[in-house]
Amino acid sequence: MNNLLIAVTMISVAVSLAIGVVLARVVRAERRRSEARVAALREMAGLAAREDSEAAVEDSVLPTDVGVPVPSIHVESPVAVPSSLFMVAESSSPWPRRAGIAALLACAFFVAAAAATWAPAAADGAQAPEESGLAAGATAAPLDLLSLHHTRLSDELTVSGVVRNPLGRASLADLSATVYLFSPDGTLLASGRAPLETPVLRGGDRSPFAVSVAVRGSVSRYRIGFRAPDGRVIAHVDRRAAGPLARSD
Repeated sequence: MNNLLIAVTMISVAVSLAIGVVLARVVRAERRRSEARVAALREMAGLAAREDSEAAVEDSVLPTDVGVPVPSIHVESPVAVPSSLFMVAESSSPWPRRAGIAALLACAFFVAAAAATWAPAAADGAQAPEESGLAAGATAAPLDLLSLHHTRLSDELTVSGVVRNPLGRASLADLSATVYLFSPDGTLLASGRAPLETPVLRGGDRSPFAVSVAVRGSVSRYRIGFRAPDGRVIAHVDRRAAGPLARSD
């Protein structure tokens, strides 16, 4: 799990750097295009002003015929057109603001991934909600239930079997087996608990167990579970063929 979170953190950092590089290039290209547009507009404005001045001078010279006096005409100098007339005010580019927002989002994602990586694994010590007041959430690696049997003598029902701690799992000490007996209508009749015969279950170890419960009345089914010394429920996986009376949770 920690390796996965570290990998996510590294990927987020790489994505953030890539986004920063791409945004920097986009901002640079946008600035260059804006400067090129402004330069082109200024050049066009200068050409237009020069053409208007030349046209005004040519129109002021009038043709003359032989022998016909031509009154003198006062030609006013052409009005100069300011080059700033056709200039477009350069608006600020939105890309810096977008780059800042993207950087903030990348930083938030990086912080969340780092917190998830270095946070303590609180889920290992948490318990799930009670189900009908009988079982709490499992906090350890699931056990393997290999066999399960029951015998009834008079007013006592004995449930026995074999449980295994899977190979490669952490050791478990002082576990106990719990049994709940139910009537045909689903009412809880009685319950009992007994420790496993093997005090410490290392990875790959097996241990038999037997729980005797005093009960009166008809028992339609029973439920088996395992608990740690502090009362935490240890989950288990049913690896046997379930019988008609037993139920394993």
